[in-house]
This record gives sequence, structure tokens and C-alpha cells, in this order.
Amino acid sequence: MFQKMKEIYISMYGKEKVNKQDLLKIEEVLEVHLPTDFIKISEFYSGGIVGGIEHLSISLDCDENILTKTLYIRNHINLPNKYLVLSEMNESLILLDTENSHVIWIDSVDMSFERADYWNSYAEFFSYMIEEEEN
Repeated sequence: MFQKMKEIYISMYGKEKVNKQDLLKIEEVLEVHLPTDFIKISEFYSGGIVGGIEHLSISLDCDENILTKTLYIRNHINLPNKYLVLSEMNESLILLDTENSHVIWIDSVDMSFERADYWNSYAEFFSYMIEEEEN
């Protein structure tokens, strides 16, 4: 599964690996353990547009990155610490549940998890985004 996603992504955008030190810093500062599938995908994807959606940078060399945005959202809406902000769009958030790798797309106005779009893993979500990109 990872190899096919990697090949498709690289054929569209090229390889954009995340520095391992950035991943360690994200884990340390946010006090989370990044899911294995997220780490594997970060070996070729560092954030940016995929599936027509602008994702925050995983690499910390960009101002708009998952570390700074997650800290900001945690401080402003009391987001539980297990969540990592992957994307913030007009009135919605895409979150990674770092405890079980689920991805949740919620309305950021009412923060309703009941009406959210849901993927069982980051890999499943990323695969969906690549399919959207191909269509």
C-alpha cells in the first residue's frame, strides 16, 4: 500500500522528505507519538496541496506547519492533546488522532465529531487524497 502511494505521489510532485529531527521535535513539543503510517508517508511527503486540499507543512522550516498550528488551536479552542492539526480551511479542520492514527475532518465552528468525515488511518486518508488528485 505504501509503495503504491509513494510511487503515485512522487510521479505527480516529486519526493519531499521530512527531516527526522522535525518529526522528533513535533513529538517532543506536542507530547504525542506520531503514528507509524504518518512517519512512513513523511518519508516522501512534507505537506502542501494534495487532493485539492492545502495541508500544513510537516517540515518545520515553513511558518505554517503542523506544530505551530496545533499549538495555536490547542490554546484557542482547547483541542485535546492527542490531536494534530493537518489542515485548517474555511470553517473546518482536518485532525490526526495520534493515539490510533484516525483522521477526522470536522466543522471548526461547532467542533462536532458526530458529523465528521472519518478515515481509519492516516494512510487511508492520504490514499483518499491521492485518489481525489487523480480524478
